[in-house]
Amino acid sequence: MNLKQGKSPDLYDLISHSYDCQIRNSTAHSSYYINLDSKIIALLDSETYSYKEKINFDDWEKIFIHSVMLSYHLMSILNTRLNHFMDDYPNINTVSINWPSFIHPGRKSSIKIYPYRIGKIVRFNFETKFQPFLGKNDSK
Repeated sequence: MNLKQGKSPDLYDLISHSYDCQIRNSTAHSSYYINLDSKIIALLDSETYSYKEKINFDDWEKIFIHSVMLSYHLMSILNTRLNHFMDDYPNINTVSINWPSFIHPGRKSSIKIYPYRIGKIVRFNFETKFQPFLGKNDSK
């Protein structure tokens, strides 16, 4: 089930109005140009630099404003949740997360998160560990 079909269609709409993969790819690869006379941003193919799509300044402004609103609200929600973490989970001293290495099969990585409070503000310390690489003659 995706966001559009699930419990968050409004969030889906906000994200879909805030993100355009063609704009992202063009800006990430510097394959665009801005025509100030016609007030358009031309998005180019990153390999051939041929014309792919264009967006006018008004449409770009709407996407930009949606992106700023989404970022602001997500940061606000995250800040609120983190500051209430100790109240919501008073008995948690450590959160541990372990995952296998995708680069070195057989190796594991982990992170430990230690929440603590300074006044009303909750802070987190992090400890990361990466299992050493095991050679052919080493045992696992």
